[in-house]
Amino acid sequence: MTARTLKPCGTRAAYVRHCAAGELIDDACRQANTLQQAAWRERAARKRRVAELHQQVLIRDLIHVLACALGAGRTHP
Repeated sequence: MTARTLKPCGTRAAYVRHCAAGELIDDACRQANTLQQAAWRERAARKRRVAELHQQVLIRDLIHVLACALGAGRTHP
């Protein structure tokens, strides 16, 4: 089995290592963790926006299909 190299301070891995060991968190590791969390939040927000837009398109298309089936004519502007 090979020994694993520890990630240096200033990375999220080092932040997690410090936390697990009950050590004080240095500023570089704290900043790396903060940046990583911000990136995760941004990706999650982007995924939510895409899902909401997709849902709006599906609803619009469903309304259009139903309107056409009922003979209500064109529903798109």
